Amino acid sequence: MNYLRKHGEIFLVIIICITAALWGLAQLCQPLSAPYKILLVVMLIFWVVAFAYCIFKSEFPFFRGH
Repeated sequence: MNYLRKHGEIFLVIIICITAALWGLAQLCQPLSAPYKILLVVMLIFWVVAFAYCIFKSEFPFFRGH
């Protein structure tokens, strides 16, 4: 776990866990129902924010904490 924190990969593990949780919750709903669509939109927004955060960290390495 210290390796993941030190090298920044812990954020990718968090993204995978949150995505899996959102996908699992979406699978509990009826397909094309309102909660299903809401969970998929939340997952899409989460991916966009996570991607923007990764781009931001790669463009400005002084935020990496090294």
